[in-house]
Amino acid sequence: AIEQAKVFDHKVIYQGGTRLTATDVECISLFLASSSHRQWAMLNLSGCYIQDHGLHVLYRGICHSDDITITELWLGHNGLTAQSAPLISEMTVKYGVELLVISGNETVGEDQQLYSMLTQCTTRIQRLFMGTTKLFSRAAIKLFSALQDNKTLKMLDVSNNVISDEAHDAITAALQRNCCLKELDMHHNPISADTSKAIVQALQDNNTLSLLQLPVCLELEGDPNIIRTLQIAVNEKRESRGCQVKLE
Repeated sequence: AIEQAKVFDHKVIYQGGTRLTATDVECISLFLASSSHRQWAMLNLSGCYIQDHGLHVLYRGICHSDDITITELWLGHNGLTAQSAPLISEMTVKYGVELLVISGNETVGEDQQLYSMLTQCTTRIQRLFMGTTKLFSRAAIKLFSALQDNKTLKMLDVSNNVISDEAHDAITAALQRNCCLKELDMHHNPISADTSKAIVQALQDNNTLSLLQLPVCLELEGDPNIIRTLQIAVNEKRESRGCQVKLE
């Protein structure tokens, strides 16, 4: 009877905002493992506060189900820490996740193993939301280093974090080398105007990024037209290749 419910007709499991116990999570995992549905459009557990233990309970219930796919996996604001990073990466690759939300989980990005989901040849990840995860420069360097040769990710959100000028080289190198990313949101990070300019200038060698949301408001640095000026300069360099970028 549960599979005849409307939510399952759309192959969506939505528990967002519902505080779940480990037993609740176990029931969800057992249902996923036993259901006749093997291809799920969404599993949304954002805001359920399942914590690291709950995520392990979820995986334990489905780890032997190699034929399951989950297109969108929402795990935002769950109290997850760096301890869950390897498991998040493994689930993302194993279940063919294309959209992953881990926003609001502080320290989850500190473990380098999280970014192996960007480097494995079988990954399908296309959209990654990591806003408000207290992502410091050291972790951001690992993230952008992994991004250099990734050929699947199209959208990355690292807004509202603690990325500073220390990550300058890794960010610019990734933008110069990556040939897939289309949108990058870096709003509300403590990066200086000079580093922001360097990030924009790196786009001269990039053919794919079409939207860059800058970490600082450059208009406040003395030139009210600086964003427009930078955008024009970069797009002039890109014009012959038929690719334009919008700066915000």
